[in-house]
Amino acid sequence: MLGLRFDATHSEQVTAAVDLLAERLGGLDVVVNNSGGLVGRHPIAETSDAH
Repeated sequence: MLGLRFDATHSEQVTAAVDLLAERLGGLDVVVNNSGGLVGRHPIAETSDAH
């Protein structure tokens, strides 16, 4: 098991965490964002850092 601590409101930290996990695990099949609460529903492709 791997654990990382990062601020999910900073996209650079999220990208670095995903890249590190993919490297250590030999790739990722699925990434689930389970941080924070649901404020509004937006298609992921249209979601910005501000959302």
